[in-house]
Amino acid sequence: MNNGKHSGVSNKAITIIAGLMMLYGAGGMEDYGKDFYVGLMIFIAGFAVLMAVCILPFLSSRSKKRKVSKKYLRYSSVIGQYRRTPLKMLADELKTSEKNVKLEIQEMVFDGYLKDAYVDQDSEELVIPANTMIREKKIRCPRCSAEIKDVYNYCPMCGHSRFAEETNEQEKNHEQVRMYLGMIDSVKLFSANQELLKCTAYFSELVNDILKRTEDKPELMGNRDIRNLYNLYLPKIAGAIEDYKEMLIKKIPAEKRLALEDDLCKVFYKENMALVEITNKLNDDDILDISSEIDAIEEKLARDGY
Repeated sequence: MNNGKHSGVSNKAITIIAGLMMLYGAGGMEDYGKDFYVGLMIFIAGFAVLMAVCILPFLSSRSKKRKVSKKYLRYSSVIGQYRRTPLKMLADELKTSEKNVKLEIQEMVFDGYLKDAYVDQDSEELVIPANTMIREKKIRCPRCSAEIKDVYNYCPMCGHSRFAEETNEQEKNHEQVRMYLGMIDSVKLFSANQELLKCTAYFSELVNDILKRTEDKPELMGNRDIRNLYNLYLPKIAGAIEDYKEMLIKKIPAEKRLALEDDLCKVFYKENMALVEITNKLNDDDILDISSEIDAIEEKLARDGY
């Protein structure tokens, strides 16, 4: 505050001196001769000082505003319309330190570029209350440090489980199936195509039913259709959905998006029909198993004289 006052006083003093120089110079220019040139030089010098005092702060202010404006554009490209943005993400994306991010945020808030924004010190996040989008929660893979979305149970880069190591290969396989289902189900966060959403929802319902059966009866993993579903079709379909979501993020033309969605729907129609057949076979096998158990019980009752 004192520096601001001293600066204001010194500027006024310089302005007064510049004005006096101009008056003195103008007085010296009344008579043409040697004094005229001296007066002219003093007048020009005073005028130059006056311009410097008046214009330089204005130019400096404009330069500062341009710098803050460019900084805001860089930050807004990372923040988007999200309500919360981790400071670490801003530091990583902008190639700077978290400490510097905090200082620059304060500067932009002070200059009115980030209205009502503040830093949540507990979560180390920038919060902009006016924004409405919620950022998908991400965590770091403990093995390769890649980011994993909250809907995934496995790292998409190295396959490492988010949770404790599975006790056997069977559980690991099931967990991987859940990961692929999470990738497919997440399409509802990106797409508004109702037909595609219905297809993916029905697909997930059928696969979840088969998954529960294989968990209850591990011997079903020997079924060729189920092995192909888990190890071949599911990864490819999940990969296709991920590619589709990337295309949406890139904002491809509407006609190409619709054509891509139609192709995906056709794939899911065929897959769903195949899954229904697999489910029906499993139901028939269950009926046969129950019939065998009933026959065994009746046989035992007969042997016991009932």
